[in-house]
Amino acid sequence: MTPLKPLLIVPLLAFSVPLFAAPSPSQVSAPSSSTVSSAPGALKFIPRDGKGLSLKKAMQQLIPPGWTFDIAPDVRPPRTVSWKGNDQWNYVTERMLKKYQLRAITDTEKKHVRIERNTLFSPSQATPGTTSLQEKTAEKSANMPQPAHARTTWTLARGTLLRAGLEQWVAAVPCQAGGTWQLAWQNPGLNYSIDAPLHFTGEFRHALSELFRLYQDAQTPLYAAINSTQCVVHVSDRPGD
Repeated sequence: MTPLKPLLIVPLLAFSVPLFAAPSPSQVSAPSSSTVSSAPGALKFIPRDGKGLSLKKAMQQLIPPGWTFDIAPDVRPPRTVSWKGNDQWNYVTERMLKKYQLRAITDTEKKHVRIERNTLFSPSQATPGTTSLQEKTAEKSANMPQPAHARTTWTLARGTLLRAGLEQWVAAVPCQAGGTWQLAWQNPGLNYSIDAPLHFTGEFRHALSELFRLYQDAQTPLYAAINSTQCVVHVSDRPGD
């Protein structure tokens, strides 16, 4: 069997290691190895698309029985919302909210969802005829040599689901071919909750490598492969997928 190569130096689609490795005492606290199926109602499947409902009525349809939700006071809900189904309720909800610059903070212990403004990925409010800070930064970065090790901090908050956290990570990483990286999660019925905050410092692939090393003894290990050309991180519970 060919030895696995570290994430930071792998060629296209060569990386395939379990996402979960037992942490050493010097590492940060690892996320829980319990799957989403251990949380009552967490695997509610949304089979169909929806549209034309208020945010409140949409959430009442999407969250599992026994769950509650509230909307932060500074949120101005859209008049109506729409969503794409054929996935687990939490991913349907996340994608729906993201369209309206909102996000869901999920507490699996209390079975509660709080809807807040998505300030992390909200569009810049540049006035006509001016250049936004984001555009200035991009222009400056394009004309300057990049540092060998970017000092970005990557976080996964307590209560976050692993898939949702990785989706936020990849959405923040520009792809050289245009757009941002994407996450291809092959098994929508399998997920893991983060029971303690995680913080990693460094460039994107280094953070992924450190995250994956935290979990190798999970009941159902996950495996990842990186397609650098298409900027896709593939995650599956079957090696080689």
